[in-house]
Amino acid sequence: MSVRTRFAGALAAALLPAMAAAQSGGLPPVWEIRKFLEEFSTEVRRLKPILDQVNPASWPAEGAAAFTDQWKAARNEVEYTLRSVEILSEKPDKLPAVLEVHFRVQALESMLLSLAGGVRRYQNPAVAQLLTAVMGENAANRDKLRQYLTDLAAAKEEELTAMDREAQRCRQLLMRPPAHSRPAPRPAPKETQK
Repeated sequence: MSVRTRFAGALAAALLPAMAAAQSGGLPPVWEIRKFLEEFSTEVRRLKPILDQVNPASWPAEGAAAFTDQWKAARNEVEYTLRSVEILSEKPDKLPAVLEVHFRVQALESMLLSLAGGVRRYQNPAVAQLLTAVMGENAANRDKLRQYLTDLAAAKEEELTAMDREAQRCRQLLMRPPAHSRPAPRPAPKETQK
C-alpha cells in the first residue's frame, strides 16, 4: 500500500466523524435550507411592488435628490439579494455564498430603513409603514440566516481542525524512521575461479 493511499484513507477516516458531527451538531439538511431560502426569497420579492409605489421624482427638490439614488440602489439591491439567494440555494454548504447573502440583506435593510424615512416625510406614511412592516415580517428569516451562517462557520472550522490534526499525524508517521530498520544485506563476494 502506497504512502498516498494510506494518507488518503487516514484523512477520510479522520474527516468522516467531523463531518457527521457537523451535520448532527446543528446544520440542517440541504432540503430544509433550500426550503428556508425559498421562503426568504418570497419575502424579499414582496418588497418589489412596494418599491414600485415609491416615486421620489415627485417629491420636493430637497428630498428627491438624495432619495432617488437610495431608491434606485434599493431596487438594485433587491435583485442582487435574490440572485445571491439563488446561488446559495444551489450550493448551501458554501460559506462565501452564505456571507454574500448575509451582507446583501444587511445592506438592503439599511437602505430600506433610510428610504422609508424619506417616503414617510415626502410621499405617504402608509407606504413607509408597509415597507417597514414587510422588513419586520422577514426578521425571523434574517435571524435564521444569521444562525445558519454561524453554524456553518463552526462546522467548517471543525472540519479544518480535523484535517490539520490528521495532516500533522500523517507527517509524523512519514517522518518517523521505520520500526524495523535492518541494514540492507550485502551481496556475497564472488569467488574467483581458478
